Amino acid sequence: MARRWVWGVSIMAGAGLAVAAGLPALIEWQGTRLVRYSISPSAVVNVVHLGLGGAKISIGEEGADGRRIALIILRYGLGDGISARIDLDLPVAGLLPDGVDAPGAALRTTGTIEPLEGWRWRFVPDGCVTLRAERIVLDRTTMTRPESLCLKPAPDRNFLEFGVAEGWHAAVQARDAVFNLQTAGLKITGSLPDSKVEAAFTPGGALTVLNAGWRQARFSLPAEGIASDGFDGTLSIDGSAGRSLKADYAVATIRSDRDPAFFAPFRLTGTAAGSLDKQIDFNAILKDRSGTVSIAVKGRHDLGTGVGQAGVRMKPTAFGTDAAQLTALLPITRQWIGEFTGTLALKARTGWGEGADRGRAEILLKDVAVDAGAITASGVNAVVTADRLSPL
Repeated sequence: MARRWVWGVSIMAGAGLAVAAGLPALIEWQGTRLVRYSISPSAVVNVVHLGLGGAKISIGEEGADGRRIALIILRYGLGDGISARIDLDLPVAGLLPDGVDAPGAALRTTGTIEPLEGWRWRFVPDGCVTLRAERIVLDRTTMTRPESLCLKPAPDRNFLEFGVAEGWHAAVQARDAVFNLQTAGLKITGSLPDSKVEAAFTPGGALTVLNAGWRQARFSLPAEGIASDGFDGTLSIDGSAGRSLKADYAVATIRSDRDPAFFAPFRLTGTAAGSLDKQIDFNAILKDRSGTVSIAVKGRHDLGTGVGQAGVRMKPTAFGTDAAQLTALLPITRQWIGEFTGTLALKARTGWGEGADRGRAEILLKDVAVDAGAITASGVNAVVTADRLSPL
């Protein structure tokens, strides 16, 4: 969360203290200064009502037809503390971290700020906290969906808490979100039926920790003809120096949507770790449904340059009548191969991003016999190499 977000939200607490001191002019002057810095350069703060037990404050763009950004109804008293009712239609462009662009993005919500023990408050939204954006651009990644996202409190948690000593804590849940993003020449689409995010920030707005989880997500790579189901995972980010990241993930099914299919359905499990300021290392294991074929993928991605590389290995695997069938593993080969027996292994590397290695592959053939219609061969022992993977 950007530090500027804290300036925008803190106006409510600052306004409450100023009202208690009977200083409406100070509220308008200082409030306008803050919102012009953090939200909109043409925003103004207007004290609509001021009383001993409460106040009504409006924030909006200048002019008779200016957009209303917020309406804050404050209540305060020695016994009850400070509470508020808010109605927000907040432009978020000025609240985003450096390097993130979201044209026309806005946050819409109504709800109540309630006091807790020990100079702490919580925000209770009436329903959805709606985030709208035409697109979100982060470095080389552009997200065009969802255009609107409904955020609600995570089960048994407060949506947003603030404590003078503790800082900020958010616990949100999103359901049935459809996403569409483009990154490094790769288009990814999918859906998130159920996702949760918990994050904590210092009083000044610096991230201390973020934990996210999702279940039964789907994603696809349309240009590559690859689709998946049952994508579960967790992600943790430590906001200290280096912003370390850890992730665990599993995909129940990865399949080829080509006809004929390039490969049989696989399942995947993996981990990732690294730093958001440097690079991410990842490991994954792909297995077919029978568990006979196992393929290990290990690589890294540099977040600064957008360049990555990965190595792929398949341990020696026997194919034939009493073992796994090559044509079942790679259905596309049925148009060329009638029968294949023998042992097969694979070692390859590939890269992505500007200036990345085009890749290389070595395929080990041991005691192979193949019937390809007009051509038959047996007793083949060889290593077949490819000096690039795309195009092969």
